[in-house]
Amino acid sequence: AFGEGLTVAEYVVRPDEEGRLARELPEMKNDLVLGMMRGKQKYPFYRLSSERLQPGDVVVYLSGDPELERDEASQ
Repeated sequence: AFGEGLTVAEYVVRPDEEGRLARELPEMKNDLVLGMMRGKQKYPFYRLSSERLQPGDVVVYLSGDPELERDEASQ
């Protein structure tokens, strides 16, 4: 079914990742970034193209389960 195997998850930015864009995080290469939280400030996905990350930022993303995708493709 559509949407099956998708998970909304969070990733906390580490100090060594400061200054990167969300799309530059290796952990995000196969995921869809939905937005970011910095303290109480919310950043929707369309504002992240130029927003540099800071340690402690929380990136919210949509992730698929690759195992489930492979199982569905074989059916």
